[in-house]
Amino acid sequence: MTPATIQQVIFNPLYTILELGLLVWQDFCGFACGVYPAHESFVKLVSTEAEANVAKLAHHPCILIWCGNNEDYQQINQWKEKRELPARQFYEEIFPKIVERLMPGVPYWPGSPYGGKEWYETEDQTVGDVHEWHVWCNVSPGEYYQNYDILAGRFV
Repeated sequence: MTPATIQQVIFNPLYTILELGLLVWQDFCGFACGVYPAHESFVKLVSTEAEANVAKLAHHPCILIWCGNNEDYQQINQWKEKRELPARQFYEEIFPKIVERLMPGVPYWPGSPYGGKEWYETEDQTVGDVHEWHVWCNVSPGEYYQNYDILAGRFV
């Protein structure tokens, strides 16, 4: 390896991912486990940043799928009393349009977990994807750990 190649590997993880032939599930950074606003100035800021990030990664063949958020829909599902998620505007309108325009043909998924009859339902094991927390949260750890291969915490 030359010094330039070493710098590429150290400072650009996608270089290593490409070298290893791995595929990437790419989340939109910053949207995880919360309820984010959607007021006009925030929408403009996030839209500009999202566009720049997708454009920056658009030439990388390792991007398999873009995902709008991690567990934001799940938070609404768990809180039960709160059924508003202003950032749905990002996940269901803005982000998919940016991905389609800048990376046509690359799939987009609104959030993970995601899938059910209502937009906030995330536990339907026959639709979308689910997160299997029992394995990680010490809920019958032996039983769940031993059965991890048959649990539904995977992309369907």
